[in-house]
Amino acid sequence: MPTLNDFESYLRALRSGNTARSYMKGARKLIAYMKETGLTFASAPPTIIQDFTGWLIASGIKPRSTRLFVFGGRRLMDWLRERGVAMPEGATKTELPKIPNRRQKVVTGEMLATYLNLAEQDAEPIRTLLLLLPYTGLRVNEACTLPVNSIKRSKDLGPYFEVFGKGDKERVVPINVDMLKILQKYNQFRTKIDSPWLFPSPSNPDNPVTPGSVEGHVRRIRKVMSCPWLTPHKMRHAFATMLKNNGVDIHTIKELLGHESITTTQIYLHTTDDDMKKAVGKIKIGGAK
Repeated sequence: MPTLNDFESYLRALRSGNTARSYMKGARKLIAYMKETGLTFASAPPTIIQDFTGWLIASGIKPRSTRLFVFGGRRLMDWLRERGVAMPEGATKTELPKIPNRRQKVVTGEMLATYLNLAEQDAEPIRTLLLLLPYTGLRVNEACTLPVNSIKRSKDLGPYFEVFGKGDKERVVPINVDMLKILQKYNQFRTKIDSPWLFPSPSNPDNPVTPGSVEGHVRRIRKVMSCPWLTPHKMRHAFATMLKNNGVDIHTIKELLGHESITTTQIYLHTTDDDMKKAVGKIKIGGAK
């Protein structure tokens, strides 16, 4: 019989650390819901996912977490079915009730400048890693586990990062002039350390910096900025939005982010208040004065 530990190993091979943890929480909450209601996978009704969603909302869980937990529960059921566990027909295909969500918070240019200035105050290698995030759109776990030889160069691309993301999918992220200057400064620190990782742990160079350590430094920054929603992942959103605002097409943004689907990429392309003001300001109606 497949176990939750097996499911967790499966998730970690395909998803980022944060997403895998959220999906696992969702899987555990689905199991808790089933125990509370006396259900088994074989006896559950086809509406189990809808019922589970309602149970999460009634428990006071925030909308974003609810959505991730539901996806985790659905993925668990599909994963178990693939391994021969009996499931109610069509249970994970039912349409989910709409979950209310607040408008996405957007990292503005002014906020990004403040973030970069504060990141400059950190010691290496955290300083360079934090500066790297909005310039490359890397997931925090991807940045942490870049090998020391991940920086490549080609005739067409110039310098670039070779990145292995979810599912070990390879992609390239070009390095622009500003990022190259940051990396050249970092190289003065990095060449003194013998480690297989581009960003080695200060306490043990044989290991990379951990995502938890990076998130801890971002918590310090967001406290200074009085911006409680700022996270390393928001820098990935900022990267995508800056590309969009500079006219880069969505297919290119999708490849740079390493997304499987353009639908996922669209979530990262935020519209600011200023964008909306400028858009409406362009409307000219004949006869209006």
